[in-house]
Amino acid sequence: MPGKFIPNPAGLAQLLQSPTGAVGKYIYLLTEETEMVARTLCPYDSGNLQDSIESKVTTPPLRGEVSAGGPTAPYAVAVHEGTAPHEITAKNSPVLVFPSSAGTMVYTPRVSHPGTAAQPFLWDALKDVIGSQG
Repeated sequence: MPGKFIPNPAGLAQLLQSPTGAVGKYIYLLTEETEMVARTLCPYDSGNLQDSIESKVTTPPLRGEVSAGGPTAPYAVAVHEGTAPHEITAKNSPVLVFPSSAGTMVYTPRVSHPGTAAQPFLWDALKDVIGSQG
């Protein structure tokens, strides 16, 4: 006669839903690895965006989160998702001032920005890590 399986709800909860259970530990490892890969894929200028990348495992529900941005890198979404063409207007002075490609100074009340291509370093990091799990 085959044995009878009697589930232990507390044991199953520990295994599947606790950060210290087997699944939680695996999610923690994947989350940490995703953060490290995201730091290597992140575009680098001042280093603020790269430094803003952080990860955490939360519960309930049990999940890993990797994020970028905040006060030192408020432009994170624009870098990650890209921007559409848009107009930039002077706000704190009558004109914008910047050097032209020819080296002369440009003074203008507005410019038409062509937009920027998306650089989805968080998404790419997640795909790299999940894809490496086979």
